[in-house]
Amino acid sequence: QPDELVADAGPDQVLGCGITSTNLASVFQTDETRTEEQTGTWSIVNGPSGGSFINANNPKTLFTGNQGTYTLRWSVTCGKTDDVKITFKTCSTLDFDGQDDHVNMGDNYGLDSGNFSLEAWVKPKSVNGEHTIISKRDFTDLSAGGYDFVINNGVLQFRYGTKTFEASDPVNTSRWFHIAVIKNNSEFKFFVDGIEVGTATDTGIPASTPAPMLVGAIYDSSAPNTTKNQFHGWIEELRIWNKPITTEQLRFMMNQRIKDIVNEKNEGIVRGEIIPLDVPGGLQWTDLDGYYRLIVAEISGGTTTDRAQNKVSGKLVNITTSQNNTAPLPYQSAKNGSWRTKDTWLRPNVWDVPNATGINNDTINWNIVKIKHTIYSNNTAISLLGLLSESGTLNMQGSTSISTGTGTGNSLTISHYLKLDGNIDLQGESQLIQTEIGNPETNQTITSVLEESSTGYIERDQQGTANSFNYNYWSSPVSLQGAANNSTYTIGSVMLDGTNSATPLGLSFNDWYEYADGPYATPRKISNYWLYKFRGNSNVYSEWERVGSAGTLLAGEGYTMKGTSGSAAIPDRQNYVFKGKPNNGTINLDIGLD
Repeated sequence: QPDELVADAGPDQVLGCGITSTNLASVFQTDETRTEEQTGTWSIVNGPSGGSFINANNPKTLFTGNQGTYTLRWSVTCGKTDDVKITFKTCSTLDFDGQDDHVNMGDNYGLDSGNFSLEAWVKPKSVNGEHTIISKRDFTDLSAGGYDFVINNGVLQFRYGTKTFEASDPVNTSRWFHIAVIKNNSEFKFFVDGIEVGTATDTGIPASTPAPMLVGAIYDSSAPNTTKNQFHGWIEELRIWNKPITTEQLRFMMNQRIKDIVNEKNEGIVRGEIIPLDVPGGLQWTDLDGYYRLIVAEISGGTTTDRAQNKVSGKLVNITTSQNNTAPLPYQSAKNGSWRTKDTWLRPNVWDVPNATGINNDTINWNIVKIKHTIYSNNTAISLLGLLSESGTLNMQGSTSISTGTGTGNSLTISHYLKLDGNIDLQGESQLIQTEIGNPETNQTITSVLEESSTGYIERDQQGTANSFNYNYWSSPVSLQGAANNSTYTIGSVMLDGTNSATPLGLSFNDWYEYADGPYATPRKISNYWLYKFRGNSNVYSEWERVGSAGTLLAGEGYTMKGTSGSAAIPDRQNYVFKGKPNNGTINLDIGLD
């Protein structure tokens, strides 16, 4: 009677997190005196539910299971048994270490039905060689179908089949970049930070493939647990659209997360989380196939959440460290300083300043920015898509010659949205410009919005005659601070003595008609007697109505006013400061009888 065959189930295995299958490593007894065929069978002794073998009689079979530890038993026919422990873990962190970290979305997002848009924020730690942002193809057989979106030696590339399309300018490791590729019929376009940096013409689409869609690597069927071309760095805000989004839409969403809002037609509309406006052009939530914020707070059960309508959770694989979720969503100030100095901003090591130049030296005029400090414009113009002034002062630097009424200044241009709870000092000839722009891509006019609930103010210098026997004819660019937009106002509530524009004083008003005819005083004097508005028929003197400093004026309504001193020469000028909530949008004013 021969001895019983010895069973060897192989070594215990603790798999990297997110890996749910492994080849077992049982071996048969090696003994030249034993000539009979050796066979055996695998079984599960204990462990989580759901474990399975591809072939329970194969000593090196593939075993698949769920999170936890399995005790598996290899039983040799006419022999002994041996047990092995196999441990599967789920990932609880999110990062891309350039070695084996990736996110697996399974057999989804084939992009094989036509138009699409892919966008994400990336902070590369390496750009040498190939680094995959997203892919759905097999490294072993690239011609079998699918696609990948990669950084190849710094250059963005979209590839499928044998075709490669690429951007014209490279990215680097210095900061976060917003990247996108958009296919619109036969045209591919590449964008970095909202700037178009490459186009290509092609009518094809990626061929279908069963290879899984991965974020941060490409699948390799010859070694399914070993990916290739891994991304090294951080990725946030991955969005997969089933249509070509417009340049305007891309820029509107770039510096903010997005959410689903149901409109009056019971449609799910895409809206910004920072700027509470619908994305221009009526972009719908159903246009969004996949939306992964890729932040640690949204990890659950080893997966990252998909916020799109048809949810496909992404399984985290081999990830043991946490990335820094520091993409500028939006830009935020960190301390007092110059707008053009990186240290003024919250993440100086991984951000450029807002409204900087992009990788091709075009200016990025569509950033969204939150500020709550004293910031100086550095004597440059600033153009933004949105500004949220929470506190502090934005000083738009400039100067004015009181003697000539001319000077220097800089524009602050806001194309979409301003929330003003701090203040903006428009020094010299500086101006706040809130635009109204027609967009041919969406056949829509974009009018810059001032948030109704804003509690802050602007200060705007304005020069007029100083002589108390000469008239000024003008209107106020502001209305009452804290009131509704374009509210009524009084002259006394918005107009200040700007002799020293850095510290404006309240004007001294009095009803006496000669009140301001003496020498200059501090604060400057204004006679209420000469403050009139016009409400009637033209050329009828009696229909000028005295309002004084306390009478009500409509937004945009003009008034007359004499100067601050009878001793001032006719050419002399007085500087005034208007302080209040800026007028906004179209103001319709009916000039006629009340």
